[in-house]
Amino acid sequence: MDVDKSHKNSLAERRFRFLLFLLRMSGVALNMPKQPKAHAWYNVYVVASYYVTYLTVFLDYLRIRSDFEESMKNVRMIFGMGLVSWMHLCLRYFRLQFLAT
Repeated sequence: MDVDKSHKNSLAERRFRFLLFLLRMSGVALNMPKQPKAHAWYNVYVVASYYVTYLTVFLDYLRIRSDFEESMKNVRMIFGMGLVSWMHLCLRYFRLQFLAT
């Protein structure tokens, strides 16, 4: 079945509207012809906020090392946030590599 591109895009928009909305709100400009400036600023704000939060959790861990319970709460958050930041950096790198080909 050979269907023109405009029909495929509208079909995908109708079927996956909610999922596309969630992806766009999380910073993934998926299925968008051109990324608006507000979306680009939103991406910068979200990423900067995430890494500042990661840094403050790590500094809080350094500040409260004597209290074992509190430091373990921070370590659990540091590992989880570290995995998310690793995925973010890998996805950004591979996206740029994919776009270059």
